[in-house]
Amino acid sequence: MKRRFFTVAVAGLSCCLHNVSLMQAQEAVAQPLTVAVLSFDGADEKLQTKGTEVATLLGAQLSTNASLWCVERTEVEKILSEHTLKLTGLTDPATAVQAGKIIGARVLVTGRIIASGEGALLVAKVMSTETSRVFGETASAPSLASLDKATAELAEKIGKLLEKQRPVFQIEVEKPEARIARLRKLLDGKALPSIMVSIPEQHLRQSVPDPAAETELNKTLLALGFDVIDWGG
Repeated sequence: MKRRFFTVAVAGLSCCLHNVSLMQAQEAVAQPLTVAVLSFDGADEKLQTKGTEVATLLGAQLSTNASLWCVERTEVEKILSEHTLKLTGLTDPATAVQAGKIIGARVLVTGRIIASGEGALLVAKVMSTETSRVFGETASAPSLASLDKATAELAEKIGKLLEKQRPVFQIEVEKPEARIARLRKLLDGKALPSIMVSIPEQHLRQSVPDPAAETELNKTLLALGFDVIDWGG
């Protein structure tokens, strides 16, 4: 009987590769949420300066939370400047998500400091770089001299928000064994063809002898019972 086989190329793997290389993603789920605090915007020079101070203090407050890992503001500033993005004014979710991915943070915290009588109102935007979803928290200070207390209150609120909405900020990834079990049910009773997988990788103009995506996909196909044809065979 003539053996059927399919050559699987990169263009046809959008569905299959969705769950490839899950080990790194699983490790990320178990780790603290990575947070980057950007400068708070202000209407004038005085408030702008206070906004920078608030962001620094807020980052310090959040860094005491064991479930969070804050990116150093100096490192954030350096990375964003290299990509011509500013620390302030990232109010557009799309731009904020871009910045978050550049920084390597799952959560971006930015906001605005608004004059309110003799004091100020701190308005924070907490954005997910995974889903683009935006949450808000506020804290008020009766005077500019008491901004530290308001910032501590804001940090506590943001910490509780991130704990409550963690699935939004850190999407849980399907475990390999669960994925294999799910796919086996879909393939149950079906005749499985022979498959040849080709996903070439190139790093710095040099071909990779054992491409990671190809290796992982081969492992998955073998676990599902497919006859995987070796290119060298």
